[in-house]
Amino acid sequence: MNNPELGWCEPHSHHRFCSRHLAANFGKEFKKGHIKDRIVPLCSQLTGHKFSLHWNVLVAAEPRAQQWFADKPLSRWALAYDEGKRFGIMTTNIAESWNRAIKVARKLHITALVKSIFHKVVTYLD
Repeated sequence: MNNPELGWCEPHSHHRFCSRHLAANFGKEFKKGHIKDRIVPLCSQLTGHKFSLHWNVLVAAEPRAQQWFADKPLSRWALAYDEGKRFGIMTTNIAESWNRAIKVARKLHITALVKSIFHKVVTYLD
């Protein structure tokens, strides 16, 4: 991801981790129950306070999680600490991300759907 010759480097691009891949890798390391199911909600928290609540629950369930995350900067995987560079998108699957972004709008009539998507795109690009 970090290739200055191609322009793929800060500040023009920002490397982030996919929350689903992070959860899958965590699950391979820690096979205790459904502990990996706590990772995506942890990554998706919008505030530091809510992030801390989820983090404390995770560490209480699996203390080794702190060490596992030690080499992964918060800005690369936690929405609350990414400095607004993700636009709320937490996965690498663009179709999945888009479907989540317009989840409510998909149930609307076509004209309302188009207006809703237009406004959503404007807020992402603003």
